[in-house]
Amino acid sequence: MKKAVTSLGLIIGLASGGAFAQQLDERDFYIGGGINVNSLSGADDSTGYQLFAGYKMPWLDVDPFNVAVELGYLDTGDFDFDVGGDESFSGIWANALVGYPVSRDVQFFGRAGFDFGDDDGLMFGVGAGYALTSQLELRGEYVVRDNTNSVQANVAFHF
Repeated sequence: MKKAVTSLGLIIGLASGGAFAQQLDERDFYIGGGINVNSLSGADDSTGYQLFAGYKMPWLDVDPFNVAVELGYLDTGDFDFDVGGDESFSGIWANALVGYPVSRDVQFFGRAGFDFGDDDGLMFGVGAGYALTSQLELRGEYVVRDNTNSVQANVAFHF
């Protein structure tokens, strides 16, 4: 956990440069969670969940792109292997996100960062979000880690 929090602080610090002196605005925080369907070579797919918290960093926005950082926890559920046995992956991750709004309610985004859990290493993903209201967003994503790939359906609540 300490490694993940330190890494998130490092990502925010590097991304923000001197802007950290600005006061953080609580309206830029969001939380969320959802379900994931995961694949692993040689095993049946598994279903799991994830939880995350993020912060939009408007001082890094370059019109029309927006930037955020997220810290989360993922559990893949159990993979059943063809040769018997099972395995699951879980752990904390930290990512930077870059969003591209295509309309007032729809945004495409990409993510890159690190997984610090059982599937540790680099992780990347792409997705889309649809704003149901000014505070509630539905997201669909595809995320790739060292061992597992995930299709995710998430809900994010923006403060």
